[in-house]
Amino acid sequence: MRAEAPLTIEWDPFESGELHEGTEWDDLIFVLVSDARGEIVYESGAPTFDSGFLDCERTSVELPGGLLRPGTDYVVFMSQVKYVDNNMSNGVQQLACNSFAVELPVRTAGVGGDSPGPLRKAAYLWGGKTPRAKGMVPWPAFPDT
Repeated sequence: MRAEAPLTIEWDPFESGELHEGTEWDDLIFVLVSDARGEIVYESGAPTFDSGFLDCERTSVELPGGLLRPGTDYVVFMSQVKYVDNNMSNGVQQLACNSFAVELPVRTAGVGGDSPGPLRKAAYLWGGKTPRAKGMVPWPAFPDT
């Protein structure tokens, strides 16, 4: 894949995905692309809410050209999340869900990348970004590798 060209990431339909009326929680999809150091270069949805989740009816997302560097290793992480239940406890919104995720290691064509080995996957670094002593761990909470 060429770093200067747009990159379309596609997946099969989320067959059991649905929009849940009466709640802000819908079944959703999120995509994250990180470089070899675990730095996020693209995210749609979790963990920041800033870019908005992809709803469960989506089957692709396009990264703009020039976002990636030539000759560099990346990990594409995609997850489909199925809402189960939610509640409010002590002012904290809580969500129960089931999800699965897939990872695809990719490398852009060309030279000039500074990909150190082994890949550090951003999805597994999220758990280390919120102090556990505060009692809150960002979602999804995977252990660091």
